[in-house]
Order: sequence, then structure tokens, then C-alpha cells
Amino acid sequence: MSTDDQFAAGLRRIADGLEAPTPVDPDALAAVAVRRTRRRRVVVPTVSALAVIALATTVAFALPDAGRTALPGGGSSPSATTATSPAPEASAPPEPTPTPSRPVDPFTYEASNVPDGWKSVGATGLALAVPEGWGGGLEYSWMNAAWWDTALFEALMDAARQANAEFRAEHGRDPEVDESAGVLGTELIEVRAYIGTYSTADPLEGTVLEERDLMVPGADSAHLVVTDPHESRQPGTTFVISVHQEGGLWYTIDGQLPAGAEGLDMARTIAGSLRFVASAEEIHATLPSEDHLPVLELPRGIPAGWIQHDKNGLGYALPAAWAVNTQVFAADDPAVADWRGPDPVTPTLAGSLTITWSRNERIPTEEPDPATRRLTIDGASLATTLWSERDWGVDPWGGESTWPAGTMVLEGNAIVERADGDGYYWVAWTLPAGSEPFVEQFLGTLEVRG
Repeated sequence: MSTDDQFAAGLRRIADGLEAPTPVDPDALAAVAVRRTRRRRVVVPTVSALAVIALATTVAFALPDAGRTALPGGGSSPSATTATSPAPEASAPPEPTPTPSRPVDPFTYEASNVPDGWKSVGATGLALAVPEGWGGGLEYSWMNAAWWDTALFEALMDAARQANAEFRAEHGRDPEVDESAGVLGTELIEVRAYIGTYSTADPLEGTVLEERDLMVPGADSAHLVVTDPHESRQPGTTFVISVHQEGGLWYTIDGQLPAGAEGLDMARTIAGSLRFVASAEEIHATLPSEDHLPVLELPRGIPAGWIQHDKNGLGYALPAAWAVNTQVFAADDPAVADWRGPDPVTPTLAGSLTITWSRNERIPTEEPDPATRRLTIDGASLATTLWSERDWGVDPWGGESTWPAGTMVLEGNAIVERADGDGYYWVAWTLPAGSEPFVEQFLGTLEVRG
């Protein structure tokens, strides 16, 4: 099991027994299920208590994609003040957060060797071919795209709606797990693209039908693997293509295709259609920039009474009263350090700080929040942080909150990218309101080690 799979499994153990607050709608679920249910790589940007709760009550328990996103209710700048302000009075619930629009792709795609009955598509400067009649495209960021068999999708959704209706007729309630999550997750024919700073092509299960290097103009590395997964949860033919543009990003193209010779031929056609339509410099110029962010100046060093730790090359320190939480992740987990503090966020929830190391794709997916600040850390090519206080008693989506109004919490994160290219660290915290001085002290202890 990969590190990311262990990470996801841990989150699911936390969420065991929690129920979604609203009935599941198969049409609303479909868009999520198509993109996320079957991904082998599960990328989780934060495992703070808030994120775990939010993930546990998400409709399909679809883990969010990695990327630098603003904190819920964000907007407060990191502060150097040492004063603790009283919790503000509860405000009226905000308007529901609108669904993010799809990004506008500035490139025109013309793939190589497009056969009859196929069409050119692309993502972030790399063109490929998929069959005519397939839908899809960029999702909600620059790092993910998906295309799928539209006719099969509609047929699967019709079957899911019928199954859900039969369950409601028999039991008088909605099913706990919507049928569409299963059928779309195991039977949909689709191709996905992941783009980022790092390569994350995981090994495929089953018998290898074909494996070879590819010649993709403009790439200094390209590799194809096609497998028959046999008895795994993915029937048909699976494939993965890893492409690195010279001087640019990694592109991972994978998916599920029909079984047998048809699927193998489709994988070969997709592999032979790959073509960059822009240079690495032109592609980078279209991505959101973080270089312009102001620097947050912090005192460096280990405060008295704090203890130094290391998580896969990220040095940090915490007060002696902080303890490792081993309910989900082992103390020696290679990629995750999950800590609990002595000061409670609520009467039943301790403050938390989690450090995760990953090599998964990561590029800026949207313009950073104006409150984001850069950090100066030796051995890091880029480090940023963002935090804000939020009232957990106000549901940002307009629903009812589990917490009483006025439950003020300090949420935040920091991202530290290693200069040697060996992945990055996501640090997330959920702390009592007024913990800004602690956060600044903690960030001042971070160092990237060899």
C-alpha cells in the first residue's frame, strides 16, 4: 500500500461512523465520482481536525486534490501581535460558496497521429487524442483533467438512479452509499491527466501487457505501462503514461479502457498522440505565480523548552507538552507526523498540527490568497504560509454547524518545497483562537535537512 493509500485509509478510520448531513443526490455525486472515486493516488492537503470532519461528511468521501487553496473563511494576514483578542460575536451565516468555474485553457491542442473517430484534447500544454463523443476537459485547476465515454456514463447513471429508487422503495430511505459512486468508480471508461512538479505514477496491479519508453517531442522522459488488472476492483485494461517536459512539469496520463485487444490498441493510440503545443517557459508563464508574495520575517531558532523533531527531512520543534497522536498514524509513519497540543480548540477537541511529506503533483492551481506570505527557509525552493481565524459555529455553506456559534478557531497551513526536488511538506494546524504567536514561533523552527 502506498503512503497516500495509508494516509487515506487513516482518514477513513477517523471518519468511521460519521454520516453525511444531507441525503445524497446521484446527479450531484456523479461529477465527483467520475473524477475522484477511482484515483489510485489520493492527495490530501490537510489532516487537521477540521479537514477530517469535513472529509467525513463529504457526499462521496472524495478526498480533495492537492493544491494551494485559501482556507475556509480566510483573509486574515499572519500577525506579529502577541495580544489575544476576544472572540467576536457570531455573525449571520454567509452566502453559500459558489461552485468554482473551470479554468480557461489558453492553448489550442492538435495531437499527433489522430485516427478517424478520435479528436484532439489536452491539458496544460500537452495534447493527446481521445475518441469522438467523449466528454470532459480541465477540472477545477491546472493540475487535473479527465475525459470519459459519455454514452457509457449516461447508461451507468441511469442504472444508478434506478438502483437508488429501488432501495428507497424497499427501505423508505436513501442508501448510505449512493449506487453511482460504485458503478462510476469501477466501470466507467475514462482517461485522466495529472500535472505537477513531481512524478507520481504508481505501480499498476495485474499482468503487464506492454511496457516501453516513448518518444514524445520536447520530453526528456516518457514511459508507458499497460496492464490487465485481473481480479482487482478495476476491470478492463488499465494504463499509465509518465511524461516529463524538458525544463518543465511532469504529466501523468492514466485511466481505464475496455478489456482485451481493444483497450490495448486504445492505450497505444493515446501514447502515440502525445505532443507538446508550447514550450516549458510558455507553460510556466500561464500558471499562477507565488514569487511576488511578501516575505514574512520571523525570528529563527528553537525556543526554550521546545523539543526538536524530524519528519523525512523537515526539521521542526514543538513544546514538550505536545504529544504524537497514534490513533490513525503510527509514530514512525514515513510520511505523516500527527500531533496534539495541550490546549483544547473545543471542550472535546484538542489542538492539532500535522506534517505530511509527499511527492505528489503540486503546482499552484489558482492565484494565492492575498494574505499568503512567503517564508525564508534554507534548503527550500519555495515556502508559503496562510492562516486565519474562523467561527466553527457558522457553516460556510449555509447549513447547520455541529459547533455552537462563537467557536473561534485558528486554522492554517504552510507548504515547504525541497530545493533538491525530493517532494514537499504540507503542514496544517487547527488551534485555539489567539495562537498566532505560537504559529510564528513554530514556523521559525522549520529547516530542510539533507
